[in-house]
Amino acid sequence: MTGCTARQRQLILWGIGVLFGLTALFHYLYDWTGVFLFSFFSAVNESVWEHVKITFYAALFYGIFEYYREFQHDWNFVFGKALGLIMIPLFIPFVYYGYTTFTGHSILWVDILTALLAGAVCQGFTLLAVCDGRDYARFKPLSLGAVSMLVLLFTLFTYYPPKFIIFVSP
Repeated sequence: MTGCTARQRQLILWGIGVLFGLTALFHYLYDWTGVFLFSFFSAVNESVWEHVKITFYAALFYGIFEYYREFQHDWNFVFGKALGLIMIPLFIPFVYYGYTTFTGHSILWVDILTALLAGAVCQGFTLLAVCDGRDYARFKPLSLGAVSMLVLLFTLFTYYPPKFIIFVSP
């Protein structure tokens, strides 16, 4: 691919707001409805892990929309989205545990801003890969494998959380 169009850039950048809205929805969806199916991508408790999960799935679902809307057969998009999705479980805990180490407690507006920034980071990696101009098709298996592994881990750890602080609901 030789770069991206204005329409593609706009779709990716609009995604930051969409991801934020979906993340907010997924935060409460399971709690509001009690529908078991929603527990796969909605928060089942207030742990840091569940907040990472809802942001991840918001980005994944929007990424599927982006793919079918504008990026079919564009492996640069798939590579960039995979990088962005990988950044979410790195970014959110890093910021959360970083600032709570200094403050001694969580701050709601910082947590909300962190979710917004995590979506922006994800979309930023997507935009960089799409507009880069280099061919990332060789990373197709790695990209799909990494996203599949994250989906598996989010599903597994929702129902069988390890005994680590990131999985504990305060």
